Amino acid sequence: MNGLIIMENMEKQKITLRIFNDDYQIRTEMPEPELQELAAVVNGKMMKIAQNQSALTPSKVAVLAALELASELSELRQSYGEILRLAADRNNIDQKGLKHD
Repeated sequence: MNGLIIMENMEKQKITLRIFNDDYQIRTEMPEPELQELAAVVNGKMMKIAQNQSALTPSKVAVLAALELASELSELRQSYGEILRLAADRNNIDQKGLKHD
């Protein structure tokens, strides 16, 4: 996945995203469908939070959505780390001549 931050010599395209009823113009090399999918995730989180907490300002909704997404990312990183440890353990067993099922 390409990042939103781009080198000056890369070809950029301008994409308009609609998040929480606001339009954002982004210059990026990321494919538009991929970026639109990410925007839809952010929009969905913000809409869900706003439904449950109708008195919040849009900026507070955005911060809560960011915290929720950061929490999900943290959980995925922990799971990934555990998978890597299990794979390394399995690899160590294989290298010692012990076979697994």
